Amino acid sequence: MSFSALRQICVYYSEYIKDDYVVPLKKRHQKDCIVDKEKHDAFKLKGKSKFMNEKESKEFLEGFKKRTAKIPRKEEVYEVVANFQMFTGTRIGEVAAVRWEDVCLFNKTVLIHRSVTWSRLKGRKTFIANSTKTGVSRVVPLHADLVHLLRGWCLKSGRSTGLIFSHNGRTPLAYRGIAYRYDYVLKSIGGSTSSSGASRLQIE
Repeated sequence: MSFSALRQICVYYSEYIKDDYVVPLKKRHQKDCIVDKEKHDAFKLKGKSKFMNEKESKEFLEGFKKRTAKIPRKEEVYEVVANFQMFTGTRIGEVAAVRWEDVCLFNKTVLIHRSVTWSRLKGRKTFIANSTKTGVSRVVPLHADLVHLLRGWCLKSGRSTGLIFSHNGRTPLAYRGIAYRYDYVLKSIGGSTSSSGASRLQIE
């Protein structure tokens, strides 16, 4: 078993099985495990995140627009999610936790300070943590096109408080629902797909 696979198992155990479990594997342990540095570096480079270029980004957002045109009431929220993540570079968990109260459309900014942790095991609940994955809050500028989209979504959703990306303003969107649509659109434009495709658009 590779060091990376072992660490993923430990992280999974910590996040979904035993909350107080501390992953014992450190970066220095990984260095100690490297036998062939050239092969290791080549493998690491191959697995690096793929960033979308301008053309791919436009095609990606256009794919969501086409889905919305077919089923507006069901798909539009996901189009706004995709645009929000694209224009802000935020993680999908951070996007799903944004509330209208965090956004200032006049100043074109949003405060990112929460994150959704989705339940992926039976018996565990999805919840919104009062911190980001890194534990650091930040104010992110909003592109004019995104501000326009958010204004429209505010009117169509009929809400100006609570969660922006939600069917009722209280419950976060399901991760599988977001991931399914991201993968569908990525396939339609010839992009790679993976469960991490929705974790960050760059793609993390």
